[in-house]
Amino acid sequence: QGNINSAFCIVRGGEAYIIGMHIPPYQVNNTDPGYDPDRTRKLLLSKKEIKKLAEKGPTRAEMNRAREYYLGRRVMDMQSDASLAGYYGLELVYGLTPPTEAQVIERLKAVGPKQIQEACRKYFVEPHRVTCAVG
Repeated sequence: QGNINSAFCIVRGGEAYIIGMHIPPYQVNNTDPGYDPDRTRKLLLSKKEIKKLAEKGPTRAEMNRAREYYLGRRVMDMQSDASLAGYYGLELVYGLTPPTEAQVIERLKAVGPKQIQEACRKYFVEPHRVTCAVG
């Protein structure tokens, strides 16, 4: 099972990369000896796509797919004791009150295309590119 808890994204030369994500081999007995589960990986997000998000924002269908994906991943991630302990532990370490599932859904619904567009303009379009945390 992969892990993105300590991963973050950077944009270099108009391409997005994820650093710190752990992806174990799919077939351990059939894995190339040089396989690195923690290597930096290029994300399938081009400069053109970033520019489109910054100019127009995501469509309603893209927003719905992203929400459904996030909620589906969250359900899967919250099924193990280790994941729950890590999630709630970090919330407490940062002095936050862990949100209820209803609060998570409401927060997710509150994010709209305009906020995504503004974030892309602020963090991913030159000269404002910065590193962002994921997970």
